[in-house]
Amino acid sequence: FIDALTSYQQEIKGHLDYQLFNELLDFRHITDLNLSTRGIIELSRIAQRSDQHEIQTRLAIVVSSTLAFGLAQMYITYRNLVPNNNKKLRVFKSYDDAFDWLTTTVNSDQPH
Repeated sequence: FIDALTSYQQEIKGHLDYQLFNELLDFRHITDLNLSTRGIIELSRIAQRSDQHEIQTRLAIVVSSTLAFGLAQMYITYRNLVPNNNKKLRVFKSYDDAFDWLTTTVNSDQPH
């Protein structure tokens, strides 16, 4: 999970055009959740450095298990603690709900 997110963040960091779009990360098939609090904190810092501070975008994380949901919520919490965070983040268990949230203009921040 952390390796996949870190790899993704490193990949998009160099592509400024990608940073203008909303993102959907589908981790429903992740089975290995080898995580540490330190890893989640570091990942949130890496991710924040790739944000465009002038533009607010959204990131939806889709997971299938309760454990992955909780870990994704932890990531979102740490990510929101980083100063100058300009990205709305939410975790979902439903791909369709995540996609709907990314494509709607209504600002709803209720967890799914």
